[in-house]
Amino acid sequence: MIRSVFIDRSLGEKTIFKEVINNYIETTCPAHKGKDSEILRLRKFMRDYPKLSARGMITLKTSDFDNYRNQRLEQVKPGTVKRELNLLHSVIESVRKKLALHENPISDVKRPKVRDSRDVRFLDGEEESLMAALDNCRNPWVKPAVILALESAYERAKKRANLCHFNFHDLRHESISRIF
Repeated sequence: MIRSVFIDRSLGEKTIFKEVINNYIETTCPAHKGKDSEILRLRKFMRDYPKLSARGMITLKTSDFDNYRNQRLEQVKPGTVKRELNLLHSVIESVRKKLALHENPISDVKRPKVRDSRDVRFLDGEEESLMAALDNCRNPWVKPAVILALESAYERAKKRANLCHFNFHDLRHESISRIF
């Protein structure tokens, strides 16, 4: 005979998501280094998504947060949405066992890919002005570190463009099309 264990989920039905967020703001956030931004994010979430924050904890579904993610991606960059989802995940995780929630609904929400890389190139004369400014730097190690970083970026760009064996004689006729 298989025995079933009764799990009382009534507390999860009675507890509202907004109450959990407010409790997190009061008890957990003050201990965090980034408490100010966490509090601002959570209050904005409650203000901008009142229907979602007024739901019972047991009724929250992954699809609710998928819709939230999609709406937010139309307004802000993926990095912001990812941080917000991670924060909301922490909020729910802080009470999940206490409320007898089987799982965190945000765990299965696919986080947006963050592409924060930038493509910055020197304009005419900028490299020379940078080197001149570095000559006046009090720390003698800054200029060599910047030169190393620039050379590393150059080598990485060569590999990315598949120009590993690039030489001056490659600037002839048809080979020039590989560069431009």
